[in-house]
Amino acid sequence: MCKKLFFLSMASVFLFLLPVVQHLLPGDVLAEDGQRQPNQGDPSAATRELIAAERQSPANAGNVQERYRQLGGVISSMLHSGMPVDRVLSREEARRIESLLGSGGAAEAARLVHDAVLKLEDVNHSGAAGAHPGPQPGRAASAAPTVQSLERINIKDLITRTPYGNILKLGNPVVDAAKRRLYISGTKSTSIGVVDLDSDELVDTFDIGMPGGFMFLDPRTHDLYLFDFGSKKTFKVDIVRKMATEAPTLPSYLPMPRKGTPQTYRGLSFLDSGYPFKVGYLQDENAAYGVINIKDASGNVVSRIKHGPDGLYFDIDPQTGKLYSSNTGDGTISVFDLNGGNRKIKDIRVGISVDEIALNADSTGFYTRDRLGGNLISFYDMRARAITTIPNENAGMGTQGIGLWPTDMVYDGGMLYVLSHYAGRIDVIDTISNRVVSHIPLGLAKKPRTDNLSAMIMDRKGQVLYAAFPELGTLAVVDAKGQRLIRTIQIENFDIERTNANPSPGKIVLAFNEKMGRLYVYMPEQQTLHAYDAGSYRLVKTAFVSVTKAEHIMTSNPEKGVLYLGDRVLDAETLAQRATFPYGDRVVAFDNSKNRVYLSGAARPGPSMMSEHVYEYEDMVLKRQWPLSPVISIQSSFSFDFRNRRFCAAYFEAAVVEVFDLNAGEAPANLPNGHEGRGMEGNGRGGDRPTGGNRNMGGQKGRCGDGICQPIEQQRGVCPEDCNK
Repeated sequence: MCKKLFFLSMASVFLFLLPVVQHLLPGDVLAEDGQRQPNQGDPSAATRELIAAERQSPANAGNVQERYRQLGGVISSMLHSGMPVDRVLSREEARRIESLLGSGGAAEAARLVHDAVLKLEDVNHSGAAGAHPGPQPGRAASAAPTVQSLERINIKDLITRTPYGNILKLGNPVVDAAKRRLYISGTKSTSIGVVDLDSDELVDTFDIGMPGGFMFLDPRTHDLYLFDFGSKKTFKVDIVRKMATEAPTLPSYLPMPRKGTPQTYRGLSFLDSGYPFKVGYLQDENAAYGVINIKDASGNVVSRIKHGPDGLYFDIDPQTGKLYSSNTGDGTISVFDLNGGNRKIKDIRVGISVDEIALNADSTGFYTRDRLGGNLISFYDMRARAITTIPNENAGMGTQGIGLWPTDMVYDGGMLYVLSHYAGRIDVIDTISNRVVSHIPLGLAKKPRTDNLSAMIMDRKGQVLYAAFPELGTLAVVDAKGQRLIRTIQIENFDIERTNANPSPGKIVLAFNEKMGRLYVYMPEQQTLHAYDAGSYRLVKTAFVSVTKAEHIMTSNPEKGVLYLGDRVLDAETLAQRATFPYGDRVVAFDNSKNRVYLSGAARPGPSMMSEHVYEYEDMVLKRQWPLSPVISIQSSFSFDFRNRRFCAAYFEAAVVEVFDLNAGEAPANLPNGHEGRGMEGNGRGGDRPTGGNRNMGGQKGRCGDGICQPIEQQRGVCPEDCNK
């Protein structure tokens, strides 16, 4: 009886929304009698209608969510009736939507349907300001990825329990006291966040199609402006229509941001010292906290507020006397009560990132590290579909947590070791209780303060951890089991001054060879690779190699006697180059039992997004590839589970983990230049790459001259007749 009622209800919803479904099915639709017939109308009309409705005022948000919920019911009905649901989304996604609708998870179901609507027309959130572009020029409709993930896990939604998007690497908060709103943007995301000043909660985000910049609120008109320092352009943000359009200029009475301009409240002056990008600041603190000095009318400092890490900017609500600071390094807005002793009221989380992923011992769950959105370590139980978070000490409000800015982690023997960049220490997490059980100080003379991020690896045979701090040019050697510092080492010929002139990640990369007892230290800016003896800590070999600067770009394969550096294969003993991989820019895993090596690679087909692939090589021959979801600017992290034949891809900005089947990759038929079946080549010289056969192969899909600019063609800069139209 229940099943009959279910199908009757689904049928009624289906009939109610049949016109929508007709629009959503590309190429053909269902006639009234249920038979398929060619679609004579515009198959993208419903997609555009849903997107337009979503961009209206927040009052319409509930209606849009309801429409998506109803559409989810239609998809559920299609799933049971045998209709072509796979034309809209995968059957796994359809079953997930049906399960959520049945268990009361309407919001999550709505998000999945929303993603399906966007995916249908290859719509993304990163095109021209204020618009969701269709397919990129030069891309055929058939070029969409054919590999579907087994599971898509939204870490952000699991942690925050809200549907709002991520805002990372925060800019300045802007208070609109009259409308009781605060606005925030981030340079590693394309969304504007909206905070309710009365509830101090993030209530909405909307995509403007470009990374955030410095924001201004016009006090006369209450218009919101955004200045992009990269392009030196000004944009006007329409809060109602939720879009940004380029403005000729900023109104003359709105000053450009200038460090050293104080704000006033009740006769007091508030001035943020800002996050100082230099070594040695506030050594009595445990992180690069921002400090706001409060002065009276005579210029005397009467108090100060220590806000979050990388605290650069703040604003004050004159109606309530609350101060809101943006913590760039913690992905939060801190709220302080200026009328109540400047006490901290709360942190408002506005973003979550996923910067690394590590499977646990039995592959039943994984740990993720979050660097820019709360600085959390999270464990996701894949069986229970539940998440547990271990907050940092700032967000823990007095509880023992990890140090700020976790930049690397190593799972081993039931313990998770997390490197805290700002604290200059390693935190030890018991993976049974998922609690921080101890801290290992690293004996650094000065704590790091810049974006020259630290890195860490483990010698699993000797149970020794190695942590590198580019800002200081220092290596810390730690006994993992004894949880004690062994010694620190200054890296030979390391240019600290040059390194600190332009702080950024990936300045030092580490790898270890357990068979040889060798520690490898690569410094991309100096194009220098050092090999140290792990027993004596003596430098035994140096080579000069030039590859792209990036984190985790070097991997050791002790059994094969090689070192992977970028797309190159080096001899582990001599450091001489043996070969290069035709596709991919870094090795992310290898399976020696099957002679397989896996690389990831990224291309930028458009101005704002990158497309990524994972490539599988077997016996030096390219066999399969997996196209991944697009990312904004930071490449994804990976974890491979060869026992269960799957791998996880962690998307940094989206805070989403996708699980892929290692047995279900694409054959490399669409790769250009005849690379299918070709192995790695090289004679030790850095420029050697396979020629790839005939470059003029017009008329064959996946060849130069076929009229389709494939992502790999864009990545390698080949096939100009296809990609440079």
